[in-house]
Amino acid sequence: MYVPVIATAVIIAAALWLLPLVYYKYIKKPYAISAEGDEKCLLLTFDDGPDGNNTEMLLDLLALYNVKACFFLLASRAEAAAPLVERMLSEGHCLGFHSISHRNMLPLPPKKTAEDFRRGLEVFRRHNWPVTYYRPPYGAFNFFTLRAARRNGLQLLLWNVIPRDWLVGQSSNQLLQKLFARVEQGAVILLHDASAGAKADKNAPARMIEALNIFIPEMQKRGYRFVTPEYCCREKLLVCNGGYYEALNAK
Repeated sequence: MYVPVIATAVIIAAALWLLPLVYYKYIKKPYAISAEGDEKCLLLTFDDGPDGNNTEMLLDLLALYNVKACFFLLASRAEAAAPLVERMLSEGHCLGFHSISHRNMLPLPPKKTAEDFRRGLEVFRRHNWPVTYYRPPYGAFNFFTLRAARRNGLQLLLWNVIPRDWLVGQSSNQLLQKLFARVEQGAVILLHDASAGAKADKNAPARMIEALNIFIPEMQKRGYRFVTPEYCCREKLLVCNGGYYEALNAK
């Protein structure tokens, strides 16, 4: 008699756990910039940093072409490289929270999820670093992840172009060709200014920067503008993650 009750409870629990991930990644796909209108906009985002020399070189490159981006920071690395974060802000880039240390959020229970947000965001608060956006490591999350983001006033921002720049042995030219082939109006591009995870190539960020040194000026010649999420919000271009984004902004 208890088997159907237990089975139902398991199904409900699994749905609560996995439905947000399925919905936002595969049904309500995370396109974050409206493709309508005459202005051609792209959003560059960088995960897993900051990382010493690589992030410094990346910031130099972005400054050279007057490009603004959004950096999704690991709190542990941000704490250890505070001057780089200060430079990001002083040069007009925006910050996002990417967990404390790149832990997969999907299997985390509510208590550990809340702790990750609490400890990680404390680093931002201690330094008075404004943070508006959240991107879970690996793009993996559950109901409790989204609830924690909302309770902390963060907006989920995923991506729609991921050229897998971390791959071992991938050349800068191969990455460049992927970018040219996949990026179009409205793209939210996910790249990495640091290596995180066992399968990430430690030399990948340097090759990514090489590719961007060609990609950015070429896209600018084609009439594209690299913008921040704040710009998209002001111009009413940001439509990321459908109802979840709208619900956050309805408060």
